[in-house]
Amino acid sequence: MIADFAQVHGGKLFVSGGAINLLAPLRPEAPFAVNFAVALSITIPWQATNQMHRLAVSISDTDGELVPMGDELPPGAAAEDRGKFLAEFNMGRSPIMVPGEESVLPVAIPLLGLPLPHPGSYQVIAELDGSEEARRTVRLLDPNSQGRWGQGF
Repeated sequence: MIADFAQVHGGKLFVSGGAINLLAPLRPEAPFAVNFAVALSITIPWQATNQMHRLAVSISDTDGELVPMGDELPPGAAAEDRGKFLAEFNMGRSPIMVPGEESVLPVAIPLLGLPLPHPGSYQVIAELDGSEEARRTVRLLDPNSQGRWGQGF
C-alpha cells in the first residue's frame, strides 16, 4: 500500500492516508521531492519460518528507469540492487503458534523528500525472495498543469 504515512509499533502497522495513487510535489521544479510511505504486510507460511528471506522494494518510471532510494549497498548486495530498499530477515516460530499458522511481518518504509525526476507514473515493486509479490502505481502530478500551484486536487 502507498500511504501518506506509515509506521510499525508494537508489531502492528499503523497507516495514515493509505491507498493513495497521486503524489503532489513539495516544490514546483525538478527534481520533484515527494513524501510518502510504502506499507507492507508480509505473510510467512508455517513451512517458511526459521529461514532467511530477502525483501527488495524498488521504484521505477514508465521507461523502467530506477528511482534511487539511496546510494549505499549493504555488504554482499549485488550491483543491480543499488538504489533499492533491501532487507533480510528470519521469521521464527513463536512457541504459541499452532502447526500450519502463518506469521505476519509488518513493514513501513518512509520516503521523505524522495526526488522524482519528472511528473508521470511510477511503479513501486515489492519482491520477496526474488519473486514479485506486489506492484502499485502512483502518479506524480505535474505542478505546471494544475493551474495555480498547490491547487487542483
